[in-house]
Formats: sequence, C-alpha cells, structure tokens
Amino acid sequence: MAGLYTYSTSSDTGIYLYMGYMLLYLTVIQTLAIFCAHLMPSKVGSTILNTLISLGLTAVGGYSIHPKNVSKIWSWSELISPEKWLLPVLVQDEYSAETLANSAGLQLCRNKQVQHQEIIVQQPCPPPNGTQVLVDFQLLPQDHKLDPTYTYDQTTTVALVLASIVVFFVTFFVFACNCRNMFCKKPKKAFRDRL
Repeated sequence: MAGLYTYSTSSDTGIYLYMGYMLLYLTVIQTLAIFCAHLMPSKVGSTILNTLISLGLTAVGGYSIHPKNVSKIWSWSELISPEKWLLPVLVQDEYSAETLANSAGLQLCRNKQVQHQEIIVQQPCPPPNGTQVLVDFQLLPQDHKLDPTYTYDQTTTVALVLASIVVFFVTFFVFACNCRNMFCKKPKKAFRDRL
C-alpha cells in the first residue's frame, strides 16, 4: 500500500495521486484529533476520546478486521470511516492487471518445472489474479460504501475534502466556545468591611 508498485509506462501520476489521497486522509485524521483536543477539558480525556474514535474508525476500515467479520452493530460505522472510503481507491492501481504482470517477476514461483526427456524446463509463472483479492476484501467498485459506481474515486476525493471541512468548522465552533468562556469577564467580588 505504499504506491511503489503502481507501474505506469507513460507518467508518474500514480505516485502523485497516491500522495494526494494520503494527504487528504491525514488532514481528516489531524482535524479529528484537534477536534477531540478542544472538545474535552483535559489532556487525558481528549486522548482517550481520540483513541477510541480512531480505533473504531480504523477497525472497520478493512486492514485489521476483515469486512465480513464486522458485526452488524458496527457496520454503520463503515459509512463514516475515511479509511474505508479511501482503501478501494488506493488498491485499484495496486491490483491492476498491468501492475500484477510487472510485479510477477518479483514473486517466487515454485514447482513450475516441467521435465521433457531428461531436460528440466522452467515454466514462467502466470500473473496473479488481482480481482480475486479485491472480491475477497470487498474492494471492487460496486462494493464501495459511498458510491457504488465507477466514479467512486471522484466521490472519495470530494468526501474526504468535505469531511475535513466539516470537522474543521465543528472544531472551530468548539474552539470559539472554549475561548469565549475563557475570556469572559467574571464579576469581581466586592470586599466587605470586616466587623
């Protein structure tokens, strides 16, 4: 998932798209962490809240828990997980036919020797099938959570930008409320003459 095997004979746009998507994803995660920091009054509370939210969104993303093993109770959180939005977009190039054919030479192929009349001939390995991997992990375009059409990469980009903007404005609202409470003048206590 590092974008290193996205072979392209014409240009290097694959790695730039990969970096752009990852920057959008990290912007959403950073804005969510800043939101948690301003929402809770203590560092420990905001750290715990941010950890729980991040773990919850990451668990349903598809890396740590297989999509078929996600409970029905938690399946709704796949709709709000930025990782689940982004994963099909990133793997579409990783498991393309061109990429798998180019990386087939890097894989170790065993038991492909054929014996012809006392001569052992090494057969080339067939290119692996990337579609089966995408089907198994529910990463085909028709399985995308936000947009099950073939324009899901554009929908994912818009969703990541909108999520970042919405979380930023909610964070700004919470920050403004905290600042108003902090700078609000407190009534001075009058000193009464002691008897």
